[in-house]
Amino acid sequence: MIKLFALEKFLDDYLYFDRKLDIAKIDPYMANGLMVRGREEIKKIGFGVSASLDLFEKAKETKCDAVIVHHAFNLPPYNRYDKIFQTFRLPFSSRCASGSRE
Repeated sequence: MIKLFALEKFLDDYLYFDRKLDIAKIDPYMANGLMVRGREEIKKIGFGVSASLDLFEKAKETKCDAVIVHHAFNLPPYNRYDKIFQTFRLPFSSRCASGSRE
């Protein structure tokens, strides 16, 4: 088991190039990092190439606590995605934490 903050820190540290490249200047629509906050204790992680409703439904069905994808949704620049997704209560938001790692 891993805590959500520890997983997020590990991925941010492991994929350190984001800090060096200043991704927001290169592509302001590239949404890297935690997008939807879910469970604080993660036992099962799902992985996918691209974020999609099918992927998140499968993650929910298989009881994933977090989902990591290579291609996130192409969203406008905004640093409060979690607030937006929690407001709309996407099908996976009550079960999973979701992040994109480009």
